[in-house]
Amino acid sequence: MNAHPFESPSEARLSAFRSGDQTAEEIVAEVLEQIASTAWVNALVQVVPERALSAARQLDEKRREETRKVGPLAGLLFVVKDNIDARGWPTTACTPALANNVAASDAETVARLRQADAILLGKSVMHELAMGGTSNNPHCPPVRNPHMPDRIAGGSSGGTAAAIAAGWCDFGLGSDTGGSIPIPSALCGVAGLRPSVGRYSNGGLLMAHKSRDVIGPMAPTAFLLRMIDSVLCVEPPSPMSADLRLGLPRDYFWNGADRSVRDVLEGTIERLRGKGVSFVDLDLPDLEALNSAASVAFRSEPSFDLAESLAALPDPISIDILIKATQSETIAAMLKEIVSDRGLRSLVDEALALHRPRLRNLLHRSLDDSGLDALVVPAIPLAAVPIGQEEEISINAVSRPFFSYTHSTLVAANAGVPFLTIPGGATPDGLPVGLGFIGRHGADAHLLAIGAACERLLT
Repeated sequence: MNAHPFESPSEARLSAFRSGDQTAEEIVAEVLEQIASTAWVNALVQVVPERALSAARQLDEKRREETRKVGPLAGLLFVVKDNIDARGWPTTACTPALANNVAASDAETVARLRQADAILLGKSVMHELAMGGTSNNPHCPPVRNPHMPDRIAGGSSGGTAAAIAAGWCDFGLGSDTGGSIPIPSALCGVAGLRPSVGRYSNGGLLMAHKSRDVIGPMAPTAFLLRMIDSVLCVEPPSPMSADLRLGLPRDYFWNGADRSVRDVLEGTIERLRGKGVSFVDLDLPDLEALNSAASVAFRSEPSFDLAESLAALPDPISIDILIKATQSETIAAMLKEIVSDRGLRSLVDEALALHRPRLRNLLHRSLDDSGLDALVVPAIPLAAVPIGQEEEISINAVSRPFFSYTHSTLVAANAGVPFLTIPGGATPDGLPVGLGFIGRHGADAHLLAIGAACERLLT
């Protein structure tokens, strides 16, 4: 691996394994010690040390055999969100009714990572059934933000983000419906990609929103995400360039963020501007209406998609069984609402045929008309709030529903286009803020190259 000016601990670990300075077994043992010393993060729902150590020994043996070449991710450890299948591990989605749902095979994404010689460390905690944004469940201790233990890690992929931020692993997989990858990534100070719809296989993912649900990678940096994406897509990364022209859509995205977040990110923008990146202010007056129409139309999906996903399990169960088993009154109420409000597939068909294309075309036109590489937005409207604050948040001194954390990310999800977040700085009290990038559908590799280039310029 070539030297990189923004070398994270994960990239250093990769280099150490490649050079022979460390064995895979030594790396795993070191990480297991770190997990034990910072167990308060509560990021993993399942970890079996001997499994990881056994996989490490096999990798070390493979490297010693001159006739066998190790994969591009050899020496790196990863975790998998607990709604994604990994052979031999339960896929519980952190809900009691699925405690014995052991996967017979890997999800395709997991299989590709293992084939690239990445070592699976364990399954990460998520918000129960991916139905929330804190990753706090009554069935296990709350996931804590490694930067400030009394703050949320975000969700629903909060365990993956926290495990990376705590140094427990080098990267991980999350899943995303409306922001479940970039939001916890931004809150925990790591990079995360919600890919274009259809970029990666969703096989092995327990889905409730089949039109918007995606599996995506999370890592310390976009530079490392480029490597992971190339493995998942079997295509080379796009080249990085500092000659960037980026759009700042002020009216909806930037005005919807708290002043504390904007102050941090405006400083980051100025640093990039000083390094030669061009920025263009623009407005998207039709965006809010188009996004709202898509959100309303997609809302009915769980009423049939979740039931179908549960029915397709090796041991099928119903939503009613989930309701009886959960210890969360909030989740039970949400599930009961799904059961009682049988949505119309015609609404989802309308969203796919009408609302998504209109929203996507608006975003694409905004890029094409101004000759932009990507749009730059606040990945989150607010830094991490205290654990237990799950009903309302305050943005610019105005009380907002907790769902407002998806202000930026839901647009990309509804449009089916990629959304990348990278660490964008921190508030005065040390809480991370994410710098978000929205790109063209299918141009994920280019978006990752943009994010990696900005990381390089910010060092």
